[in-house]
Amino acid sequence: MEGTPGETVIEAKSLDQKFGDFAATDNVNFAVKRGEIFGLLGPNGAGKSTTFKMMCGLLVPTSGKALVLDMDLKVSSGKARQHLGYMAQKVLAVRQPDGRAEPALFLRRLRPARARPGRENPPHERGVWPDSYRFPRHG
Repeated sequence: MEGTPGETVIEAKSLDQKFGDFAATDNVNFAVKRGEIFGLLGPNGAGKSTTFKMMCGLLVPTSGKALVLDMDLKVSSGKARQHLGYMAQKVLAVRQPDGRAEPALFLRRLRPARARPGRENPPHERGVWPDSYRFPRHG
């Protein structure tokens, strides 16, 4: 994908997804710039999978916009999706010890310069690590 370093490549603007009276997502907003590594964290049922399905054009939002390279997936889904790849999480055969293991597996595949933790807003300042020892429960 060609483009300018630092440009926004993926953006969620006020995304809502309702199933009847149930709000699966409510006013989701984020922007991912070229070269950033982005993770959407939250407890089970928080709307993470629903959000990613909207961002990939697999689910049409009730309201709001899902943008890829400034193309609205509602309007230009075919063209926008040519720039996307999506793989839903697979259940691992070996149980990981805690919530830090899976990101660590991903980061090991990056070149060392890209795998260094960010200097701005490190995870412990965002409140991520206090619960990272907990293993996700399903059901």
